[in-house]
Amino acid sequence: MRIYSPAEILEKDFTFQNILPLRQMWKRRNYSYRENPRPDQGILLVTGGQIDYVTAASTIHVSAGDIIYLPKGCFYEAIFYPGIKQVTNLLINFDMMDDLGEFIMSACPFLLLSNAASHYQFQFEAIVSAFYGSPRSFLLLKSLLYRLMYDLLSEQQCQQFGTTFQTVEHIITMLSEIPDKPISQIAQACGISESSLRRTFKQYTGTSPAQYRLDSKMRQAEKLLATSNMSPKEICFSLGFYDEAYFYRLFRIRTGMTPLDYRSKARSQQISL
Repeated sequence: MRIYSPAEILEKDFTFQNILPLRQMWKRRNYSYRENPRPDQGILLVTGGQIDYVTAASTIHVSAGDIIYLPKGCFYEAIFYPGIKQVTNLLINFDMMDDLGEFIMSACPFLLLSNAASHYQFQFEAIVSAFYGSPRSFLLLKSLLYRLMYDLLSEQQCQQFGTTFQTVEHIITMLSEIPDKPISQIAQACGISESSLRRTFKQYTGTSPAQYRLDSKMRQAEKLLATSNMSPKEICFSLGFYDEAYFYRLFRIRTGMTPLDYRSKARSQQISL
């Protein structure tokens, strides 16, 4: 089964098929797809109680207001915790198809939105009403589902961007303040893999962590030459360059001047920092 990310689906031309919305109230303790995989995709809004979705790899806990994506072909068990309120939910089952056939968003369930805004329940309810209304309009049904999916994925991407942006800011701080800290250790401090760090950093800054760190060091060198009495050699080693000739060569490529020439011009106010 092909998998497209939420960001990719937002840009895809596709259609919904086999739409089946349901209002559900659970009196049993659990519902299992352990023996046979889930037969279709679904998005589910919890409207009362709490549910654990347990797969071989993880457990996702959801409660009233949360929206979860349930992929076709996944094995899992839903465990219901009624608490004060009965466990209830709104579920929309469907398939997504493009010119190449069927696709899904993920191989495992994942949380789309936590504590979603109240308008999402109205959107779910409108889809249920459109399906069971008479006469049934598939044009209306699909248009409502497209709207819901667009709103869900757009908000999910916005939230993800906010989290990613904070991560990138943290990476930038460490690259700037700890010039010799290995990229692998920065990735570990951020709770992500080194490959994810490099990919995410490049996506949001347009450059690699190593190049950003080098640019940051050279900007600091320019500032120190203009504002301090440190010698070029002292600046070179203070910034973590252990090859003075390499530092001089990089500086000349960047500015077109030697460090001493740069200092002379900066101090005569011909260079604006």
